[in-house]
Amino acid sequence: MEKLPRLTPGSKIYQLFDYKKVVVEGKNDDFIITIEKKEKTARKRQNTV
Repeated sequence: MEKLPRLTPGSKIYQLFDYKKVVVEGKNDDFIITIEKKEKTARKRQNTV
């Protein structure tokens, strides 16, 4: 199993951009967040549908 980077809820959102998956450690729970980069043209098409 790959070792995932660990962040906290106070981390800046731009820190996520370097990874595909991170663990965010909260006070009561931990969360695995998957980051997917989308092209601008794909986002525009989704918004017009």
